[in-house]
Amino acid sequence: MRRCGTKTCFHMCTGEGDRRGIVLMLTVVVLVILATICYTLSARLARLRRRQQYMIDYQKSRYACDSAMKLALTVMKEVPISLAARRDKPDFSDIFMMDHEQFEQFKIDWAERKAEEMAQEMAMEEGTSDGVAAFDAPSLSERLDPSDPNFLEGVETFMSAYMIDPNSIEVPGPYGPQWPLICEPIEFEMGDSTVTIRIEDENAKMPLIWAMTNNASGNRVAEAAFEVFCEWMQMDFSEIETLKDQVAEMGKYKQFSLSLKPVIYTEQTKVKTARRPASTRLRASRSRLSRSSRYSRSTTTTRTVKKTRPAIAHATDFAKLLHSSLLDTERLAWALPNTGYRKESPLKYLALWGSQRVNINTAPRHVLEAAFTFGGDARSIAHEIILMRQEKPIPSIDELKTKLYEYNESIRKVAPYITTTSKFFAVKVTARTGVARASSVATMIREGKNVQRIAVLSE
Repeated sequence: MRRCGTKTCFHMCTGEGDRRGIVLMLTVVVLVILATICYTLSARLARLRRRQQYMIDYQKSRYACDSAMKLALTVMKEVPISLAARRDKPDFSDIFMMDHEQFEQFKIDWAERKAEEMAQEMAMEEGTSDGVAAFDAPSLSERLDPSDPNFLEGVETFMSAYMIDPNSIEVPGPYGPQWPLICEPIEFEMGDSTVTIRIEDENAKMPLIWAMTNNASGNRVAEAAFEVFCEWMQMDFSEIETLKDQVAEMGKYKQFSLSLKPVIYTEQTKVKTARRPASTRLRASRSRLSRSSRYSRSTTTTRTVKKTRPAIAHATDFAKLLHSSLLDTERLAWALPNTGYRKESPLKYLALWGSQRVNINTAPRHVLEAAFTFGGDARSIAHEIILMRQEKPIPSIDELKTKLYEYNESIRKVAPYITTTSKFFAVKVTARTGVARASSVATMIREGKNVQRIAVLSE
């Protein structure tokens, strides 16, 4: 109630300012609701577009991957596979067990040692007394005049001529590229996709199928070889036992033996045959009948047919087992501690595609020691092989026996498990389009220009 002059006026006390506040509040609420709806719709639309774009990119990646795999399998016959000379170069055998700091120090030590050797060779060529290292003070004073104002620059130039930058050192593998590649990764563009092809030597790895045997004596030695490998890879007791159980479970489905032969099996097939007219007389009398009615009657017979699976099919069976859920490959792929960008893991050194032999020219030290456990004197023979192949590749097992005649008996026992020429290769193809990725792995046996495909796995 408000008094106006001499009159008393009764009216509602809802002021004009209050009405404006309510309208403003309602407007803000409506705008917030509209903004929320617009944001939700735009976010859903963006997710839908991203999903559709991902599906398009994945289809492009899948197509590029399949096409590149066909190309790789076709040209694999012509890819040159030859061992590289590794004399006076750091060996790849013991890199896997070094942590990042040890690996960097290894490269520094090797660079310094190589620089000293180069300086000594230069000193000998220039006729210095008894080939004193070029970094020694007397040699420098003989070559450079200390009174020369450019003496320090001369020393720096002289040393830089021999010094090797450790950061530029790449430890070459058996074929030149890093182990286990047989050539540098091949990368090219295919449409909108970037394709990478890697070819790996499966004979340079430890065959896991060795442990899948029920032969008493062979199983005992295979278990010892298996443990040697696992201990080199820093696996603890529980991890080794778990892996043994997984391998034993796979062994229930298929056993490994040294001489896997073609498998002959019988298969029953049903053959449906139609009854034909019994004679020409009947045929003439039935000439008015339709073709369908004449042959409407038929009989079904069962025939037993003998078929042969080639010996190479055993590798396919092993590959299927080793890539099944029976083997925990995720645990094997865990990187060893402190290996830095190299990301060493047990999975990297395991042959999971059915290869049965180890190439002594391309296998690292721990794989060699595991292999020669079958014959004995594993550590000594592995070390001698590493020294031999650093000079030149070992041409044959007979040559190995000749060079290491004191270990002939051990080499004879392990001969069925080793080779000097790799035949088992894995071709890994990866295609990327945007954020989508598709990959495939194919394994094959190559003998000369004859290539037999074992298995193909797509991811």
